[in-house]
Amino acid sequence: MDKLLIGNMFALCASLILACSGLVRDKQRIIFMHCMQKLFGIIGNVILGGITGALMNLTCLIRNIFCYKHRLGIKTKIVLIIISTALVLYSNEPSPISFLPMISTIIYTLLMDIKDVIRFKRLALVTTIMWFVYDIFIKSYAGAIFDFAYIITNLITIIRLKSAKIKEEAK
Repeated sequence: MDKLLIGNMFALCASLILACSGLVRDKQRIIFMHCMQKLFGIIGNVILGGITGALMNLTCLIRNIFCYKHRLGIKTKIVLIIISTALVLYSNEPSPISFLPMISTIIYTLLMDIKDVIRFKRLALVTTIMWFVYDIFIKSYAGAIFDFAYIITNLITIIRLKSAKIKEEAK
């Protein structure tokens, strides 16, 4: 079977999980779903030659496991950021777009402790947009399509949460 097809099949699985997590309102469930998404993403990125993406997915998986099990401390965040940056600089693909997964990972890692679900969803939007561009670059078309779907589902959830918040405040 063609590598492009196989890589996109794994990207599709990862993307379906990510898109579904856009509808979830509980942060712990979101993080668990992101762990599963990262596993499939690693495999898809490796097959498609997206080494930076695979390395960042691995770093994100480790980060998400730490976050799911315990609160992620600043020291752990700094270590993860240093490791992810070193990995990208060591094995970078020959394009500035390859830095998008690293930038996304750093931003998400620094801000993922946001307690407010709406702000957390906004964080997910910004970082997913970077992955969207990267997925197009490495020809992970299934990944790009579902990054877009994740962006849309998050926007819908943010609108619903804001509407519910306004209704609650009006009472």
